[in-house]
Amino acid sequence: MARPARSMMQTSLMDEHDLSQIESLTMFLSDKVDEDPEKAAGIITAIVGQAFGEPPVLTSFTEAAVLTNAGSVLINSGARTGNGKDLATGEMWMQAVVDSGFLNDEERESAALYNLANSRLALTDIAYSEALAGKDYEERIRAVPKHRISDKDRLRRARVELTRAAALTAHPRQKGMRLCNLANALDHSGRWVEAYDAYVRALDADRENGAAAGNAAVLIERAIANGWDFDGHLCSLYDHYLRLAKANRAVTVAVAGERAAAKYDAMEML
Repeated sequence: MARPARSMMQTSLMDEHDLSQIESLTMFLSDKVDEDPEKAAGIITAIVGQAFGEPPVLTSFTEAAVLTNAGSVLINSGARTGNGKDLATGEMWMQAVVDSGFLNDEERESAALYNLANSRLALTDIAYSEALAGKDYEERIRAVPKHRISDKDRLRRARVELTRAAALTAHPRQKGMRLCNLANALDHSGRWVEAYDAYVRALDADRENGAAAGNAAVLIERAIANGWDFDGHLCSLYDHYLRLAKANRAVTVAVAGERAAAKYDAMEML
């Protein structure tokens, strides 16, 4: 989950009182995403649309920072519910922020790029699920490369944005989150060895990133299922990462949501 960062108010053509109210509401809603994502998305969409217009028009650093925070709430909500419309709106907001050129602060630019990439990946997840729904094993095998080809531009952009976002932040938790999602993008792209390397780098940055550990375990589990574990080494590695994921459940919930944590809870040690 992209946690909104509080912004420093600077000169804006929009009323600063209104911006402060939007930011306060954003911070409140960020804690309600898992509780009621549909309601959170509805409120933040209405407030931002009224204040910034559609598409949003930005005139200052402050407005860009406020919209970045609001976008994180909408994108996280859309990812929880699988709502493509909310995700597409969040993507539009974040593209407007990145294109505005107002974010001259590295941490805030990192956050905006992270949000933008997350919207792209979540939309890819929805398309991926729809492409494979109701198909048997052989049909799924044929559908996967077709889907990757159709979404290659979106995935490429997400990889570039997440690489840049990770390089811009010095905060261990934030760097770990960005590298974890870079690994997810690489996995979606069929670049599994690079994905594994990015999960390892995410854990190097933040040892408590249970989402990175759990996703690494899932990646290794697929390799084992495909018969790659000739000497048992991958089984030990799988247990190592799954143990980390289970031990850091609270962080997984904070950065990826309850559903991700529950998935790792259900996985068994080998």
